[in-house]
Amino acid sequence: MESSTDDITGSFQDLALETGTPENRLPPWAPQNPHNFQPRHFSAITACEHCGHTIVALEWNQGSACTACNFDVHKECAAKVPHNCEGADPKSTFATLNKNPDYVVKHNFYLKHFDTITFCNICRKVLLGIGKQGYACAVCKYVVHEECMAKAADNCAPTRFSTEVPKDFCHYWIEGNLDGKCHLCNVNLAASTIMFGYRCFWCQQKVCSSCFASAKLETDTCDMGDLKNSIIPPTCINTHGKDDDISSWTVSNLPSNCEPLVVFINRKSGGGMGEFVIRRLNTILNPSQVFDLSKGGPKPALQMLAKCGVKPYRILACGGDGTAGWVFQSIDDLKLEYRPPLAHLPLGTANDLSRVTGMGPKYSGEDLLPIVKGVVKSDVVQFDRWTLDMEVDGVKQETKYFNNYFSVGLDALIALEFHEARNKNPEQFKSVVFNHAKYAQLAASKLIASEVSDLDKTLKVKIDGRDARLPDGTQEILIINIPSYMAGTDAWGDATDEVFPNKQSFSDGLIEVVTVSSVIHLGQLQAGANT
Repeated sequence: MESSTDDITGSFQDLALETGTPENRLPPWAPQNPHNFQPRHFSAITACEHCGHTIVALEWNQGSACTACNFDVHKECAAKVPHNCEGADPKSTFATLNKNPDYVVKHNFYLKHFDTITFCNICRKVLLGIGKQGYACAVCKYVVHEECMAKAADNCAPTRFSTEVPKDFCHYWIEGNLDGKCHLCNVNLAASTIMFGYRCFWCQQKVCSSCFASAKLETDTCDMGDLKNSIIPPTCINTHGKDDDISSWTVSNLPSNCEPLVVFINRKSGGGMGEFVIRRLNTILNPSQVFDLSKGGPKPALQMLAKCGVKPYRILACGGDGTAGWVFQSIDDLKLEYRPPLAHLPLGTANDLSRVTGMGPKYSGEDLLPIVKGVVKSDVVQFDRWTLDMEVDGVKQETKYFNNYFSVGLDALIALEFHEARNKNPEQFKSVVFNHAKYAQLAASKLIASEVSDLDKTLKVKIDGRDARLPDGTQEILIINIPSYMAGTDAWGDATDEVFPNKQSFSDGLIEVVTVSSVIHLGQLQAGANT
């Protein structure tokens, strides 16, 4: 092997083309662009970006490098490298060679801090600096320096199609910046100090650069990985050329065992945490099944799924209790025949629904993959929801619905003032801690003077058709469906007696009624004193 490489004084490109194999190891849609390898002297210790081993030779030009993209290799490895050079100008190279417009997808770059050694996918050099050193694509994790961003090809992973939809779905490989080990040979990828290895965007399979070029991967189609039954394959989504009009999309030919997880996210929830969740879920599921509620709400996606006959599927609502209620309400308004089960990822302030359905009190940035896997495998339980009919001065008002609880009096007044303050200065309410503090401040103000008093003298209450006597000095009537109120307070309690032999449940077709006499009483309830 050494003598043959010594005989080559010009480009290694001809040798690579003569083998007839590296270009075939790329997906059928991928543009074929051979590297232009030339002999190079390395003044520092350098590893081969194909095999991972150090480039060592008893000669001045120890190895070779691509003159277009700086890909460093042993001389003997040059012929094995796939024809995936992005060139000195990756953007124009990709646009020139690519024949399918559906694979021209712009990256969604955002400024990011990298905790570990990270390489630019354009110049293949380390991102240096303090703070946020570079940019990453919010979908495929493609990484660039700021100065390299303009050169990035529009080669983000396609998540849907608008023209001819391919029959077979191949891996979508992204190079470099990996952790873990090679799926095929078990070599450690995390210890690499070079751009080394590839990751499939869809199934998350990771392979070293040598295995990537091996014949074993030539004809592999992607099975979508561990979440294959929850991901809508991009080959099943056709936009018919109307990418921004979700209602015009069609979803068809889903795999037989597919029960997609459709995600609705309130980007504004959680003091910016919603933005983080969108980015993370875009790398776990198909981004085309992750919907930002700020762009038209949940109805367009729900209508499209119903029109296409997609069922069964599950919903993950990411936001506060109001976000989950918004999705529930949309399902009611559309009168959907299929009513999908819903899980709630808590990004709001109170998060009472998530507390009683096993999703916890607050999402704080932990790994979303185990959470998603838990949601798709979880048991489905029935959840009571209630309609609320009201009349004002004999005029019937619009029917309302509630999921968690409904109150009249003191707490409703505090909630109204909180809502008005947030609408007036939304920029101040980006922190869950601040939201809790503001709510406590409004509640404390009612200790001095409350505009609500003696509801027992002004309201008539009937329960199950019978008049109910309210305790003297009642300032609030609380009608609760779940055992969580005001960020975790169990207002009803779990005690039972002869009158109430069963514990509270959100699946029993019953609601509980509790009266509150003062802000101090509210505090006692929160402290666990169910008086």
